Amino acid sequence: MAGALDFQGLMDLYNNGGIGSYLDDEFGLDSSYTKYITPVNFAQQNLARASLDSLQGFLQDIKITGLKENELSNQTAYQKSGLLKSGEIDRKVKDAKTAINLDFDKGYRSASFDTAGAILSDQQRQVENFYSDVGSISQFKQGQENSGGKK
Repeated sequence: MAGALDFQGLMDLYNNGGIGSYLDDEFGLDSSYTKYITPVNFAQQNLARASLDSLQGFLQDIKITGLKENELSNQTAYQKSGLLKSGEIDRKVKDAKTAINLDFDKGYRSASFDTAGAILSDQQRQVENFYSDVGSISQFKQGQENSGGKK
């Protein structure tokens, strides 16, 4: 394994216990330095996914309610008109149903894209923090070695 890793690569190292070897092989830092590095994790991403699931459930409930209310309006319109069939009523009901479905789809996609963006942003932040920590530790270690301190 050589070079900088992405979020999944770092997660794999943490999960498989290989982070110490990576630090040693790539940066000359023995495994005792791992305690000074903020570990990468899925906590924020899991929270974002749970929020998305909740929001999508809420949107689904709104869609179902809207479709039921639309059907009720359809029945009421037919009762008031006294007609068995009406192209005008059917068209309005169909248009309303289409609008409800389009609004749902738009909200669902928007929430999904926003969540994906938040997850990617969190992953990037964690990778940047990891390598920033490694850089700080390397500088500290180099300073210690140059001043005759612990190696």
